[in-house]
Amino acid sequence: MKMYQRLILLNPTNRSYYEWFTDYLLQFGPDWQEEANTLTELYTKEDFQHACDFAQKIERINDFRK
Repeated sequence: MKMYQRLILLNPTNRSYYEWFTDYLLQFGPDWQEEANTLTELYTKEDFQHACDFAQKIERINDFRK
């Protein structure tokens, strides 16, 4: 997870990094569905600054949601 966040932070206008990150989020269960949807919405609107900020706030703690 941190790898994707770091890539996005280093190059926030690279759409591929956001796509890879959302794929990662969706692959590890429904706990991150909302985050993946929000992130997808932001980067498809090319609101890269907000998408970058949002991506950095996603935390692994979601792994442990019920």
